[in-house]
Amino acid sequence: MSKGTYFFSSIGEMSVFGTKSFVRAFSPPYETASLLQQLEEIGARSVPLVAAAGFALGIVMTLHKRSTLVSFGAEAWAPTLQAVSFFNELGPLITALLISGRVGARARYRSIRLSGPGRRDHGTSDHD
Repeated sequence: MSKGTYFFSSIGEMSVFGTKSFVRAFSPPYETASLLQQLEEIGARSVPLVAAAGFALGIVMTLHKRSTLVSFGAEAWAPTLQAVSFFNELGPLITALLISGRVGARARYRSIRLSGPGRRDHGTSDHD
């Protein structure tokens, strides 16, 4: 298969997958209890982590921008520029990275908990 054929084949498969996912998301059965549980676990429990990362990033950005603003005599604009640049540019990116990292870590923890880190396959033991 040539690169061009592979590229368009992949695009087609992704389009079909996206369409099916969109249709199934809005058709019954609706699992509202599971959805609410996931929203709480992923969203509400991530707030302290996202807030701490945002605070640290805000401090670093302020330290970097302050010297430039002082040299132009615009030190009074520091809080406004900081808020605008953080929320418009970096806020969504950092929030997405932190939440995705938390979700990935949670999934890894659950898979280890379910399978057990040191468990052996008890069905094939030679010591029976």
